[in-house]
Amino acid sequence: MGTGHPAAKQIDFLSETGIVAGYPDGTFRPDEKVTRSEFATMAIRSLSQQHAKVDHPMEFTDISPDYWAYDSIKKALYFELITADTDFFRPDDEVSRAEALTVAANALADKKLNFTNTRFTDAQSQESATRAEVVLILYDMIEQVRTNPNAKIAKAQTKKTGEGFAINSATVQGNVGTLPAGTVLPIAMVTYISSQISTTGDTYEAQVPYNYVTKDKYILISKNSWLKGQLADAQPGRWFIRNGVLVLDNSLITTVNDQRAQLDALGEVKKYRNGFMNFVRTVFKGEALDVTPGSVVYVRLRKPLKVDLTNGWILED
Repeated sequence: MGTGHPAAKQIDFLSETGIVAGYPDGTFRPDEKVTRSEFATMAIRSLSQQHAKVDHPMEFTDISPDYWAYDSIKKALYFELITADTDFFRPDDEVSRAEALTVAANALADKKLNFTNTRFTDAQSQESATRAEVVLILYDMIEQVRTNPNAKIAKAQTKKTGEGFAINSATVQGNVGTLPAGTVLPIAMVTYISSQISTTGDTYEAQVPYNYVTKDKYILISKNSWLKGQLADAQPGRWFIRNGVLVLDNSLITTVNDQRAQLDALGEVKKYRNGFMNFVRTVFKGEALDVTPGSVVYVRLRKPLKVDLTNGWILED
């Protein structure tokens, strides 16, 4: 956005954070109007709750589950940004300044939005809000909700904690936890695999056996998330030739939020024996590898993994 517009700074900020978007021709069109559905979606994104998992009934008869903004409107109801005082939401109507300001104020504990950037002289106007005006309202809301969120938003913005498998190398910045490349993770196999019968390319499924947590017990990945990959290498053990080989190439994770994301990790199945047996197996070879369902094996991350610690959402580039 050009620096000449009064809302240029706020438009640039909300654009860079993915809350609002310009048009394909590279323009923002600050004087265009905004629908009620579009504003509800922008408000939920402004609060970083687009990935929140909420169980709330849709109370509007003019919104169906296949409507593009259904999820955002449901979350706006849950977080008490809007109320269901009528049967109709009017999703395609233009949002007024008064409606937009009410939504922003409802995000705050005291329901009072200070007009730091907005500075409307006619805050209760039912005139349709422009895209630039909406940006100013949301920018004020973002700044003030940091220290004054309503109860439901405050709870949703709290990092989740629990017991589990501690990853001491994980870092935390704000609400984002990062598992660095090289992190070793235990996984519990669901699929039976064997060096004697499995072949390279066979797929497998596994689960996260315990919460992966930071040293401060913030939950990174929740227990029972599903993992999927394939065998990068599978070779049978043969006497005097080689021990069995099983190499796991993990590619996907389905979290307890039903998010399907990339989890790129590699692991080799090994048997751990005492020194004498290691010597015997090294000399004579031939050991078979059998991994039964429930067995825990280890994989190593090949890429960092970033997670929103408030809701467990994996943040992908």
